[in-house]
This record gives sequence, C-alpha cells and structure tokens, in this order.
Amino acid sequence: MRTLGFTSLILGLVLAAYSLSKQDKHQDKVTQLVIPASAVTQVPTKPKAPSAPVAQPIPQAAGQDLSEFRKRFARESEAVGQLDDTPEATEAHLRSWAQSLAVAELRDLQQKALNAEASGDERFLAVQMLGWSGKAEALPLLEEVALAPVPNSPESRTQSAEVALRALAIESAGQVGSVEQRLSSLNRVANQVSNSFLSDRSQRAMAHLTHPEIAEPATQDQQALTKLLNKNH
Repeated sequence: MRTLGFTSLILGLVLAAYSLSKQDKHQDKVTQLVIPASAVTQVPTKPKAPSAPVAQPIPQAAGQDLSEFRKRFARESEAVGQLDDTPEATEAHLRSWAQSLAVAELRDLQQKALNAEASGDERFLAVQMLGWSGKAEALPLLEEVALAPVPNSPESRTQSAEVALRALAIESAGQVGSVEQRLSSLNRVANQVSNSFLSDRSQRAMAHLTHPEIAEPATQDQQALTKLLNKNH
C-alpha cells in the first residue's frame, strides 16, 4: 500500500489538531479536546519538573566537513515527501541513521529546522531526526526550536506549519535525554512559550512522561480526530 511520506502525515495531523484548537471558542487550550475525559484531572497545569541539568551540546570541531551529510540529508528529505510503498522500513532506516549522527550533524539539523527558506520536508525531517537520535545533546537543540518565535505571516497555513514544526520539536524533546532532563526542558517550554497551543502541548508531553497511562500528544490527536470524524458521519 502506498502512503504519503510520514513527514506529510505528521504535518497534517498536527495542523488538524492546531486548527481544532483555534476553532474552540470556549477555552484557550485543547486539553479537554484531546485528552480522554478519565485522564483530564490527572493533567497538571504548569507542572513543576525536577531541576535536572540539561545536557549541553558538545562544541563543534573547527573545520568539520558536513558536505556529505548535507548531500545525503537533501536526498532523504526529498524522498520522504514522495509516495512510499514501505513507510515503516523508511522510518526504520532513518531512525538508524539518526542514531549514528555526530553532535555537529545534530546541530546542522537544528539550523535546517530553523531555516525558513528550507522546504517543509527538510525542516520536519530535521526535527524528527533530532528526536530519533536519542542523544541527550539533541535536547537543548530541540528546546531552542520549540522556543523560537513563530513568525507572523499573512498566510494562515504558513503560520500554522510553523506552529506544527515547534509542536513536533516539543514531542521530540520528550524522547531524548533522561526523564528528569526531558521534564525540565518541557517545563521551561511550557512556561516560556507565548503560543497557548504549544504551552498545552508541552504540558501534555509532561503528563505522558509522569503518567504513562495518559497517551502521548500525537496519539491523543489521532483519537480526537477519529472521534470528530465519526461524529460528523
């Protein structure tokens, strides 16, 4: 079965969740929309995370050549935007590559993610691979992406895509480093980010880490959208 590339699927899912949150006129956040009713009371508001130190990136070696890495990344990002016969195999292949990356390459991914001139596939894949790397050094890089100001744009879809990119960075930050480091980073994002959707996203990512029975944000989105689609049919 051929499916859209997974970066397109991720973007579509988060964009839909963000759109639903903007349509909700009775609350500023989407907690009640995406978290099952039985779990809502377990989600803390602006929870205090342990003050564990966040791992800092290792300084890049002077003159390190990233040309081959950048060429391969360009090929891979172009491929993930296409129809894919084996999306699971593609993801496994990219996860394996991400786990082998050096810190300088992780930093290069972060710069790609923050580059508004890069394609959507490049930017989303860059964030996804930072999370897939599993390296604690990626955590502050993801935090910086999540906290980067959302640029104003006359195009609502462009602005929504920028929010979705940061939402993915938040979810990816929940995958790297120790649990204490993740909670500390996500708590900073929740308290410092100005966008209510992203603040809520951070709080729900923390809720999943501290209460594993609560689904992670992406799963919550899928459940809420499925419920909404069933309701409208």
